Amino acid sequence: MSRHVIWTLADPFKASKEWVRVIKPGGMVITDIPHQGSDSGKHHYGDEIGKKLPFGDGADPEEIISMFKEAGLANINLKLLEKQGEQHRKTLLIYGTKM
Repeated sequence: MSRHVIWTLADPFKASKEWVRVIKPGGMVITDIPHQGSDSGKHHYGDEIGKKLPFGDGADPEEIISMFKEAGLANINLKLLEKQGEQHRKTLLIYGTKM
């Protein structure tokens, strides 16, 4: 499980493959990431570093689902989390199971 981690990684695709490698069959990978357009990377690390992070601007849900499938996860689910009145702070909760 990672909370506020995947968008900070220089190579989230490699990390997702490693997570799948180390969990047992039936285990889950659970992560959250800001929705695309969030500018999280710039907000926390500044423009120079933020723009170099693949998910520094948040993520498109389909991109994360594809990344999880490629890593070897199945039964991938996604939930959009947002507080009422704070639609600009949408977070994606994404999880899948190693078969």
